[in-house]
Amino acid sequence: MTLKILNNSDPGDADHVGGNDWDESARAVNEMVANNLTYQKPALYVPLFIYPSPLTAWQRVADLKTLVPQLEIIATMNPNNGDFSSRDADFANGITILDDAGVKVIGYVYTGYGTRASGTVQGCIDNYVTYYPEVRGIFFDEMDNVTGHETYYSNLNTYTHTTKGLPITVGNPGTTTIASYVGTLDTLLIYEIAGLPSPATLSAATFGGIYNRRNFGAIPYNVASITTYGIRALLRYTGLFYTTSDTTPNPWDTLPSYLEDLAVTIANYV
Repeated sequence: MTLKILNNSDPGDADHVGGNDWDESARAVNEMVANNLTYQKPALYVPLFIYPSPLTAWQRVADLKTLVPQLEIIATMNPNNGDFSSRDADFANGITILDDAGVKVIGYVYTGYGTRASGTVQGCIDNYVTYYPEVRGIFFDEMDNVTGHETYYSNLNTYTHTTKGLPITVGNPGTTTIASYVGTLDTLLIYEIAGLPSPATLSAATFGGIYNRRNFGAIPYNVASITTYGIRALLRYTGLFYTTSDTTPNPWDTLPSYLEDLAVTIANYV
């Protein structure tokens, strides 16, 4: 693709929403070009840990594709923590709604910080492919961030992509990781903490921007409200992003009132 270099004197861009936002976008894109990084727009990631009966929440996520059809949306489904041996009718209805709308659904599997037998994890991946063939990838929870399990995750990545033909892998250490894990899976969620991070925090957690931002994602919770500028300042460091007003013990069992605003903000980021 041809990448347009932004500057402050281009008033015709549809995403010009204010001087600070414009400056931030221009700096972000120009720095990516200077660093010779592959440009890729950020996507909305939704941890949809909500049982799909009723289908209200799942339909709301699907409707985002009508609101912002250009936005890539990746949603994680979580039937019984990834341990199942049949197709659940309610999850079947939910994934059909999302898939028909163009939302990319990935399946939850936990890895026990690299201690769960890889054969067991592969069996869970197999079951998604068998019983939910609509899935586009796998979400690996409880990802290790200490030296020693890089090959474990690289092998699972290869199994998912090459053996099973699924294009998306996401790992969740939930906190900062070390550089040797970057690239073992497509995207690593390096911030799962209450409250929005500062741009400086995400810059440090993503190694100062030396990698394509799609290597990283953030999912802060307990965030009562959002602003366009506040979210845009974080998107320069993350390829997948989500936030919610919900909180512990399970921040992912409801959707925030500002979900549509978040989707529009991410869709309009350049």
